[in-house]
Amino acid sequence: MSVITLADVCHLNTEADVCHLNTQADVCHLNTQADVCHLNTQADVCHLNTQADVCHLNTQADVCHLNTQSDVCHLNTQADVCHLNTQSDICHLNTIRCLSSDDVCHLNTSRCLSSEHTSRCLSSKHTSRCLSSEHTSRCLSSEHRSRCLSSEHKADVCHLNTLADVCHLNTEADVCHLNTQADLNTIRCHLNTQADVCHLNT
Repeated sequence: MSVITLADVCHLNTEADVCHLNTQADVCHLNTQADVCHLNTQADVCHLNTQADVCHLNTQADVCHLNTQSDVCHLNTQADVCHLNTQSDICHLNTIRCLSSDDVCHLNTSRCLSSEHTSRCLSSKHTSRCLSSEHTSRCLSSEHRSRCLSSEHKADVCHLNTLADVCHLNTEADVCHLNTQADLNTIRCHLNTQADVCHLNT
């Protein structure tokens, strides 16, 4: 499996690269076609965080530079993204370079990664409502790219992973605010849509 290199991820948030992040064809290739192309099917979303898929999503050097070292290092604070992946996955997703030893140690707990979390977040309802063709057309339009990927937008994306935002990544009310107007300037700039993001982790 190919690993995203420092050069690749460093450019994840450049206008040229992110512009392609939100095209239907390019999202499939965000990591590798085999890994991410299935991100939007019920069966594959369930495996988004398997060791094979996610362990290599970001190498030690890559994660630190996903947005900026300071931004990503806060993406996974002890209290915030505890539940994002499984223990084996996240241990590789975030290394000591980005997170303190305390953060990494507590990044995944049995409480956070319970079967209830899995069933609630990856239900068929999530798949049908968030990953519909309407979602694709509304979120990946040229208007979305041009308005969301301006230099002004990039300044706001830096705040996408602030303590307040990421802390509540897995609650319906707070995921709603992951892509709020305050973060992304205009409602049309939402990475998904309010309705879609709301159900990201319901």
